[in-house]
Amino acid sequence: MGVNLPDMEELIVVKPVHIRWMIRKDFDRVLEIEKELFQFPWSEDDLDKVVTKRNCIGKVAELNDKIVAFIIYETYTKLIHIANLGVGKAYQRRGIAKAMIDDVKVKLSPTRRNKIEVNVRESNLGGQLFLRDQGFRAVKIMRDYYENKDVDEDSYLFRYKV
Repeated sequence: MGVNLPDMEELIVVKPVHIRWMIRKDFDRVLEIEKELFQFPWSEDDLDKVVTKRNCIGKVAELNDKIVAFIIYETYTKLIHIANLGVGKAYQRRGIAKAMIDDVKVKLSPTRRNKIEVNVRESNLGGQLFLRDQGFRAVKIMRDYYENKDVDEDSYLFRYKV
């Protein structure tokens, strides 16, 4: 009795993503991902201002030594606020964003910092559905949260609580 093995072309090896602290030399790649994903991407100055704040943490996800995603969040006494999260289009739907969210969730504690909040554009249905799948709930509508010279858009505040 033989075992049927798939052709070698059918085998897909999925390496685990490696999440590490963001450093300044990562900025170019992070900004490339920003431009690829967002209508109003952050500038290098925006990125620098945020990640140099004392309570702000930036991390990147690497796959085969290439940065494929990033997350930036701020830590406060009672909560963590995700300021930005992006996964390069070619690497989406592989569990990378989930791994990055899980990396943040482990920093929660029932007695101290017990929730994560993130604002999502009203037009970002994919982001809303992803967060819902990760256990987040929409708790508030923030009117005109994204004020821009071209577009004023509401935001949904999503919250995950331990």
